[in-house]
Amino acid sequence: MLTADRWRYILEQLDVKGSVLVSDLVESLEVSESTIRRDLSQLESKKLLVRVHGGAESYFETASEPKFQDKIIKHTQAKQQIASYATDLINDFEAIYIDAGTTTLAMVPYLKKKKGLKIITNGIQQAHELGALDFELVILGGILKSGTQAVIGTQALQQLSQYHFDKAFVGINGISLNGGLTTPDIQEAVIKQTAIHQSRQPYILADESKFNKKSFVKVEEIDRVTIITDSLSPEIRKQYQDKVNIKEAST
Repeated sequence: MLTADRWRYILEQLDVKGSVLVSDLVESLEVSESTIRRDLSQLESKKLLVRVHGGAESYFETASEPKFQDKIIKHTQAKQQIASYATDLINDFEAIYIDAGTTTLAMVPYLKKKKGLKIITNGIQQAHELGALDFELVILGGILKSGTQAVIGTQALQQLSQYHFDKAFVGINGISLNGGLTTPDIQEAVIKQTAIHQSRQPYILADESKFNKKSFVKVEEIDRVTIITDSLSPEIRKQYQDKVNIKEAST
């Protein structure tokens, strides 16, 4: 069996069970224990799982989250591809929600070619850049979470619940088959979930690094949304293609 096939099997088992044993993998894949341990080490180096005594568990991110300034310099090409693709889905005169986050922020320059949009956002940086464009703009009020530059809290949630969107573009920290869409912060999770529920067509903007990751709080099931990503590896594509609607911006 090829390495890619073994990796795919291991990740699929993790998504179903949450953990795997080396002994079970040796039996199922009919390879040596040393081969399985090497596979687990390589997958751990890619942050696709965490090795534990006798096996491995799904990769889980703690409630901490990188600051906005740190995230904006990562995966920049992928974010531009995703943002361009996402913006092409928007029709003139639609009402849209743009979530806080660095991938959604990359959409703003591409919106210049659109007309008559109504835009609601909880992102401070998004609001700052959108303010220079000729659109009807609503900025949610509430508590500013400085680390992610997102407006959160009861006031923001109540205001958001009053709107209905043609499309919502939401950022996310983790995507997994058994964990769904996840993010580190409870209050941000509620905002994201509400935006998804209030939208006729909800989209998740996430590069490949977010797949097979789980964070602290579940936002929504993956089959409730369309995921726009840059380009997936064959292993991850095969793992997810029958479970969720995925659009790859670079294909």
